Amino acid sequence: MIVMMDYNLYLMSVVVNDLDPYAELKGKLICLDQQVKIFQVFHCEGLLLCILKDDITRYVVWNPYCGQTRWIKPRFSYPPRKGYSFSYALGYENKKSCRSHKF
Repeated sequence: MIVMMDYNLYLMSVVVNDLDPYAELKGKLICLDQQVKIFQVFHCEGLLLCILKDDITRYVVWNPYCGQTRWIKPRFSYPPRKGYSFSYALGYENKKSCRSHKF
């Protein structure tokens, strides 16, 4: 399981049994840039779309399994108007030859 605490992502092991269920932090997931603070996370088939806390000029799609990241620049990099917010989603288009992920 992946959990977000203090703007960072951590791997957590959860053991549910009849005797003594428990959860244990296994380690912090490390991105290429240690200085990023993650505000929101969306997932699709092992990929994580990370929305950064203080940076609206870029997003990162991260594959924690192989450690790869891809930085994405949005078409617009201005904050939403008062009373509005941005919406995000990560998914894919399923074609016979390959899957094309969409943001």
